[in-house]
Amino acid sequence: MLNIAQALPLYLLLLILPLGVAGQNIGTGVVGLLLFGQLFLKRHELAVNQLWQEHRKAIIAVIAFLVMQIIATVSNPASPVRFQFNYIFGYAIWALLPPVVYLVLPRLNVDVWRKLHLALAAVCVVLGVISLSQSIWGWRIVQTHVELGFPRAQGLYSHPMTFGYVCLILVPVVTVAVVRSPQRLISWVTAMSLLVAIYTSRSRMVEVVTGLIIMWNIWCATKGRMRALIMGVFVAATTLILTTNNPVGERFRGTLHREDVRSDYVDDRVAFWHVHWNMLKERPLLGHGEGLNTAYRVPYYEAIGLKGFIRQYEAHNMFLQLAVNLGLIGLFVFLWWLIDLFRFARTFAKRGDWTGRVVMQTIVALCIGALTQNAFQDSAVRFTITVLISAFWLWARDNESTKPSPNDEQS
Repeated sequence: MLNIAQALPLYLLLLILPLGVAGQNIGTGVVGLLLFGQLFLKRHELAVNQLWQEHRKAIIAVIAFLVMQIIATVSNPASPVRFQFNYIFGYAIWALLPPVVYLVLPRLNVDVWRKLHLALAAVCVVLGVISLSQSIWGWRIVQTHVELGFPRAQGLYSHPMTFGYVCLILVPVVTVAVVRSPQRLISWVTAMSLLVAIYTSRSRMVEVVTGLIIMWNIWCATKGRMRALIMGVFVAATTLILTTNNPVGERFRGTLHREDVRSDYVDDRVAFWHVHWNMLKERPLLGHGEGLNTAYRVPYYEAIGLKGFIRQYEAHNMFLQLAVNLGLIGLFVFLWWLIDLFRFARTFAKRGDWTGRVVMQTIVALCIGALTQNAFQDSAVRFTITVLISAFWLWARDNESTKPSPNDEQS
């Protein structure tokens, strides 16, 4: 039986997930001490060769990404943080956590994975309860005090969009759990809690992508009349929501009617994309570097006639923002990392391993959702992705020869 202390880092990483950036940084610091302490104690028996053989492309891509951040920032004379390197620490968890967890933690048995599932369920319930209370009483935490009168849920994060996209990253694993074990009450409680959190976050893109993930899993898990019946009910319910008076339908119709648009563009995001496209054309290969603030963007907004525009924001598109920050070279490096992760997950999906399907769906969900949001650049979203990858690398390491079996549903 595996000593719980040996798997403690994984439990802690899951349990600090609902916290804001400050809480996650503190919690990750504690986890880091545990991991690097074990790394030192096991330094003579680490499976470095195995790690390199399985994930060398991902490791190279991560190192190249960090190097590109420095090159892009230092090479831009106008960068507000040209010779400051604080941004590296913001990506250190993403870079270090998966390989260190892989090297340090021992083989995890079925009982440990079952308990980790319970921990994830507890996290989703916490997210759901917090978000529901915020939608009712309109509270949120601002710095060190609580403010009232803000009915849009954001959990303990700094913004509702962060909260929504963190929930989106969890949708595939929760949905697949329901499909694999529909008889388990905990799977349904987890799913319903997460859906409450997504609904109260009021992010239209997150709601759309969540619907697509659910539809895809229903399609794959059913066939014949059952598939037609369930899909028909799903489509009818969606149509009813979009065409009747209800909060969700009103938000989507508000998009068509240009509600909450502060510019002459069809949507303010189009203005963001226009500005950042111009920025990319100015420095296409190496980009403008990290640490770009509002003051840096002001001249670019003025150039398209939006002087004094109240929303002189970032790109609100993960890929465009990566290209602006790190150039097309940096974007290529990131896509290399993402494609390698997808390819690795696909090998497990082909042999019938459900974790491969989860990771593939998560990558697709991230890529679709990130078309309208700087998802990967958000520390809390990146942390959630990193925890998922760390768990997947461990599962892949311990189940390299996994084949479909009668006991698969129990694991």
